[in-house]
Amino acid sequence: MRPARTSPPAIQHALRLIWLPHSDTLCTGTLDGRVHLWNLDTDRTEVLTPEAGVVLGLAVSPNGKTLAVGTQDGVLKLFNLPTGREIAVLKGHLTNIPHVAFSPDGRLLVSASETMRIWRAFVPGEVQRDPTTP
Repeated sequence: MRPARTSPPAIQHALRLIWLPHSDTLCTGTLDGRVHLWNLDTDRTEVLTPEAGVVLGLAVSPNGKTLAVGTQDGVLKLFNLPTGREIAVLKGHLTNIPHVAFSPDGRLLVSASETMRIWRAFVPGEVQRDPTTP
């Protein structure tokens, strides 16, 4: 098996990789604190800058509209993927957040580092920490 192509130089050192649902776009988190959205169909790359240190964790909502970014600074940031805009900053961790995942229905987001946090979306686009978790 041979590689079909290689990634652009800007994303050669990706720490995390995820596919955006129903698309040909690969999302990568890198050491330089950026998120690269590489469309393999068009070979175009968009960049999101969370500005919170190295990108360690990535998750995309099941509808493909929200990207959760866990950083080394203990901040979880949410981005609206169609617009590329930051829509929320979730604080609750003291250290890096290497693990993030959406529930299959997209109503819950889990982030884990030294502790696990569950965030619940009560209103579409509005995410809050579940008060039942420590």
